[in-house]
Amino acid sequence: MGDYEPLGESGIKQLVNDAARRAGIGRTVHPHLLRHSWMTEMLRRGVNPLQLRVVAGASPEVIARHYEHLTEDDAYEAMILALTEPPRR
Repeated sequence: MGDYEPLGESGIKQLVNDAARRAGIGRTVHPHLLRHSWMTEMLRRGVNPLQLRVVAGASPEVIARHYEHLTEDDAYEAMILALTEPPRR
């Protein structure tokens, strides 16, 4: 096994684009899009926005501005999930 250098920004972008192409995604995918998609999914699953903000390092303004596309149905589903799942300890 040889020594490897860490991936740089262009290497990460290439990996993301290659994975998107293999997945059949026909548009350009940037690493930031993956972050946005992950944060959206976490909010849809009922993760507390304040906790997500801390984990993702996002400001309250970013959470409010970029994730306002979530619908009332998303909020309802998150609430049902939170009420029916056993508490995590």
